[in-house]
Amino acid sequence: MKEDDIHREILKEALAEKEEKPSKVWPYIWVGIGLLIIILLILAYTGGISGIYFIKGRTASGEIQNFQVDFEEGKVIFEPSVYEALKNQFLANYTAEFKVCLLGEKQGKNYIITSFYTPIIFSQDFTSVHSVQCNSSTIIPLHSHPVDSCLFSDQDKASFKAFKEVNPDAIYGLMCSANRFSFIK
Repeated sequence: MKEDDIHREILKEALAEKEEKPSKVWPYIWVGIGLLIIILLILAYTGGISGIYFIKGRTASGEIQNFQVDFEEGKVIFEPSVYEALKNQFLANYTAEFKVCLLGEKQGKNYIITSFYTPIIFSQDFTSVHSVQCNSSTIIPLHSHPVDSCLFSDQDKASFKAFKEVNPDAIYGLMCSANRFSFIK
């Protein structure tokens, strides 16, 4: 055999060996597909898209501590008796949303809540409450949502926009558990 033939034969064998080895990419692709399936199964069994809304709601809301709730643009500070009354109303109304009008004063970026009243309610169920609009002395119209549903709906935002014409300094509140609130300005 000639030297060129020997080199060709060695090169041919080397190329044949390379073609026979499976690609190293496929195991990673299968692992990725497997992980995706596992994630989808976990989401399906933990509430699916509502699990994502739960996480978004948790980040958009705040837990009351020392009768105060921090929100993006300030604080809401409750008199202890007011918070206790709201908490009791929330716990007593698991089957229907409720609405209240929070009264007090705005001091800089803080909203000091000293009392509240309940407006006339036309209808209420687990996912909605329809009532008379709060009056102009209200600094926070507040309603409840089912437990851990802490995101404002489009209807909530539209109602708040209408209320801003009544009191431009007001913020809008949502109570989504006995100790969790969300506020928008």
